[in-house]
Amino acid sequence: MPLSPAEVRDVVFSQPPVGELGYHADEVDEFLDVVHAELTRLVENNALRGQVEQLDQQLRPASGGSGRCPGPRWLVETVLTRIRSLIGNQSARDVDDDRQASAAVVGAQGTADQMTAQAQTEAGVSLDQTRAHCAHLISEAQHRAEDMVNKASTQVETMLQEARSTAEAVHRQAREKTASLEEAARTHAETLAVFNHDQSLLERTIDDLRSFEQEYRMQLTLYFQSLLHELDGPTPAAPADPIHTRRDLVSSGLGARCDTGQLPPG
Repeated sequence: MPLSPAEVRDVVFSQPPVGELGYHADEVDEFLDVVHAELTRLVENNALRGQVEQLDQQLRPASGGSGRCPGPRWLVETVLTRIRSLIGNQSARDVDDDRQASAAVVGAQGTADQMTAQAQTEAGVSLDQTRAHCAHLISEAQHRAEDMVNKASTQVETMLQEARSTAEAVHRQAREKTASLEEAARTHAETLAVFNHDQSLLERTIDDLRSFEQEYRMQLTLYFQSLLHELDGPTPAAPADPIHTRRDLVSSGLGARCDTGQLPPG
């Protein structure tokens, strides 16, 4: 496959993967520039050689004639000789340039090999350092993780203990409050029962007092009627039985009465 100078100039190398080694990009570009210049020169020389050969072919039929036109032929031969001299000198320079290019290539290759070896050595040292650093980071991360786990476990245990204590205190307070409410309810029930009993007694006492009041009024009326009757009669009669006071009636059973409807004797 033929290679043109433009193709050499436009070639682009891919970057090596991260972590892998490769040639220096600037040195590769410089070497490609040298190759481009050399290819350009060689192409130009080949073009000149082709033109010389074409001129030779054009002069051969003219040189076979009678030689009536020596002027143009001599001029053409002079030009061809000059071109051949230039091509020869250029060929000599090409040989020197080829040697210099070869030496440059060898030097560049040696430099590249040296830099590659140095890069590999540095990469090995860097890799060892990276591994040691990674191991240190992993160990430190493990220690930190263990510390965090221990702290978290301690905090969780503390929170659980506090939650248990709080729950027990709330439960105890609830029991005490329930007991207090039950005691208050029982006391209220007892108080209400006593109040109802006292109310019943008071109601009965009120009823008895009302009965006593009616009976007292009736007895008092009878007593006064008896006194009036005695005052109106010819002979004084014995006074009726004295009326008991309300205290006597209450103390005697809240107004106990005889079967005849009169007060008991004093």
